[in-house]
Amino acid sequence: MRTEHEMFTLILDVAKNDDRVRAVILNGSRANKNAIKDIFQDYDIVYVVKETKTFIEDKNWIDQFGKRLYMQYPEDNSYYPSNVNHCYGWLIQFTDGNRLDLHVCTLNHTLKVIIKDSLTKVLLDKDKSLPDIPPATDEDYWVKKPSEKEFLDTCNEFWWCLNNVAKGLWREEIPYVMDMINKVVRPQLIYLLEWKIGYKTDFSVSVGKSGKYMYKWLEKTKWDMFLKTYSSGVIKDIWEAVFIMCDLFILVAKEVACLLNFNYNIIEANNSYKFLRTVYSLPKDAKEIFMSEKAVNLIGKCGFYCGSCPTHASGKCPGCRTAHTKGDCFTFDCVDNQKIDYCGLCAKFPCDEIMTKEKATVLDLRWLKWKRLQKDKMGGKL
Repeated sequence: MRTEHEMFTLILDVAKNDDRVRAVILNGSRANKNAIKDIFQDYDIVYVVKETKTFIEDKNWIDQFGKRLYMQYPEDNSYYPSNVNHCYGWLIQFTDGNRLDLHVCTLNHTLKVIIKDSLTKVLLDKDKSLPDIPPATDEDYWVKKPSEKEFLDTCNEFWWCLNNVAKGLWREEIPYVMDMINKVVRPQLIYLLEWKIGYKTDFSVSVGKSGKYMYKWLEKTKWDMFLKTYSSGVIKDIWEAVFIMCDLFILVAKEVACLLNFNYNIIEANNSYKFLRTVYSLPKDAKEIFMSEKAVNLIGKCGFYCGSCPTHASGKCPGCRTAHTKGDCFTFDCVDNQKIDYCGLCAKFPCDEIMTKEKATVLDLRWLKWKRLQKDKMGGKL
């Protein structure tokens, strides 16, 4: 594999010996002093040229850079429309392992587009036609501080689009579900994690594409949670990953809202999470999503079904939701304070309080201990 010195020498020698090439510019990770150096770094090179036509017509021109394994002509690709009269490129994977992303661009295009990237370093300028460019920096890619509206919009997008994930999982439409999670929902979580890191670093770092460098600044527990949001194509695994994603989102959203003094719509989050859990529990032959209001009102705040209680059946009690008032039931008050419908929707369920406080619940303690054991086995997720 040719060394970095050998590659740059070749790139510059070709430019110096070709009168059509008037300048050489380096972009990308090799211009970034903060980038992690490894054997897979591309050489992102721009040759500033008088015209592109002769380069395009000469199919053998690029042979001088080395033996190719395979390549792409991005400007000839129907998926990447461009003006080849001003910019044309070759993305080359060499047999020695190096990769060169080479473009020839006119001076006009270079001045309008290329040098606006803060990761730009001039390697050669024969005519002194390029302006003075500040030292290359990744500042253009630093995490940007959000406005409160951007924060709220991100939260809304996350919670709203989980609706599509839920119904897709119930229908077992795995390709659709994976697209919704990875193309729509996950980016919102990454925004939150970026903003958390941005606040911690005074918004002066880049976390890389797709947040690949977030591990440098996140607590290990949060980074590990984030990695667990990537699942296999098995429905059970996807559900588990989605619930972990929700728990992480709630955790970080509250933190970011506090750090930046933003409002956070906890009611929206809880209602979305309720819908998600409802669909998760929905049988495949379900005819409706939610129970009737009458049936719901017979579910106590602790999760006990009052409809099966002899006292209710005898007409002596209307049910816990109606009979209890604030202050006479720990679980009733706790659920109300968290703005959720019942205890089982809480991320801490079954918590120490409900298992130890007197009269906190009528649920069987043995069953609660079993649920706690199952939760621990699943890494804290029921």
